[in-house]
Amino acid sequence: MKKIIQKILNSEPLNALEKAELENFDPGSAAETAASLQQQLESARQENALLSGQLQNLQKERSLEKISLESGCCDPDYLLFKAEQQGIDTLNPEAMREFALSLAKNSPGAFRASIVPGSSAGLCNDRTENKIQPDPIPGDRIGNIVLSINSAPDAV
Repeated sequence: MKKIIQKILNSEPLNALEKAELENFDPGSAAETAASLQQQLESARQENALLSGQLQNLQKERSLEKISLESGCCDPDYLLFKAEQQGIDTLNPEAMREFALSLAKNSPGAFRASIVPGSSAGLCNDRTENKIQPDPIPGDRIGNIVLSINSAPDAV
C-alpha cells in the first residue's frame, strides 16, 4: 500500500493490480489493524516489564540465599529486611556480604554459632602427665578438690 501511495503522490500511473488493491482498500480496517497492533505492542511491553521484575526478584533471592549460606545466617528474610532498613543495595553481592558479616557480629541471634566441637573449651588441655601441681595449702578445701580432680585417672 505504501508503494501505491508513493506513486499517487509522484503522479505516476498505476497498473491494474495496484488499482484493484486501491479500490479494495478500507481505511477503517487499516485503522482497526493499527489499533490492534498498538494494543498488542503495549501488552507485550507490560508483560516484558512484569517478567523483568520477576527476573530481578529471582536474582536477588538467589544471591541472598547464597550470601546467607556463606555468612551462616539462618533467616534470609531477616537479613533482607535489615539490609533494606539500613539502605544497603540488595542487588550488590559484595555490599550484602559485608553487611551480613557486620550483622553477624552486632546481632548474632539470626546466625549460626561457631562452636568448637568437643566437650570443653576447644584445644586447651591442662592435663599433662609431667605437670607439677603446687601442693595445696593445708586446710584449703578448694585446693584439695582441685588436687583430687587433677589426680583422678582418665576415663577409658
